[in-house]
Parts: sequence; C-alpha cells; structure tokens
Amino acid sequence: MTLSAVGRVSGAPSGSVYHRFESRSALLGHLWLRTTTRFQAGFLEALAAGPALEGCNAAARFVVGWSRRHVDESQVLLRGAVDFAPQAWPAEVSRDVAARRGELESGLREAAERLSGSSAGALERVIFATVDIPSAAVRRHRASPGHRIPRSTEALVELAVRAILA
Repeated sequence: MTLSAVGRVSGAPSGSVYHRFESRSALLGHLWLRTTTRFQAGFLEALAAGPALEGCNAAARFVVGWSRRHVDESQVLLRGAVDFAPQAWPAEVSRDVAARRGELESGLREAAERLSGSSAGALERVIFATVDIPSAAVRRHRASPGHRIPRSTEALVELAVRAILA
C-alpha cells in the first residue's frame, strides 16, 4: 500500500501523510513501534506485579485480554516485525524498537529469576508460558470466522501457565 493509499483509506490528506512519514517503510516502522510500545507497557506491568507465578499468569492473561480489546493492533503483533520491512526502517525507529525489545527481554529475565532463581531453562519456560501460549490461543481465534476470542481463553491460558511454571 502506498502512502497516498494510506491517506485515502484513513481520510487524511496525502500531503499530511507524506509530511509525517518520509516513506512507506517509515510508516510501517512507526506502526510497529507504536503497537509494541502500547502492548508492552501493560504486559510488563502485569509481569512485574505480585509474586512471580501470579505475575506470569497476569501477563499471559493480559495478552489475551489486550488482543480482544485491540483487534487490529493484535493482528500487527501476530504478524511479527519481519512483515513490516524492518531492514528499511529509519535509524531512529530501529533504535527505539531495539530499546523496547531490550525492555521486554529484561522483564522476562527478571520474572524468570524471581520464579526460579537461576535454574536452567527458567527463562525459556517463562517465555513459553507468557508469550507463546497466549499468542497461539489468540492466533487460533483470529483465524476463525468472527475473530472473537472466547472469555474462557484467559482461564485456559492460566491453567497452562500454572502447569508449566508451578
């Protein structure tokens, strides 16, 4: 999609779009950055809340609830950065995305340390429980007609998190 097409779809004058974004790659990079920043703020807050296992549960449930409330943005996250041409993003966007990624990795490492100290595999288990499982649950429902995530999904995700991390 060209920047002119983005202007037509959004109802914004194409000159405004070109003024804000110097290229399609810049627009895609800013879309990815905005989406990940908004998502990660709540995810990391949930992850750090309370005892480690409860924080991991809260973070996994957050993924599902946030995706239910932010349908379009969750589609962006499910596609992954690679679909947004990161090799062509402006340098400042790439730096900001890397900083967000670093914050996420740090939060996940801290949760793993709080959960298991320095046991081997703790970080991988935390990532699997808080990122992979809820993302898979969301992806499955996004692919179905109506794109509705059932309310029961959070409870199922929590059962999986407890089984993996307890």
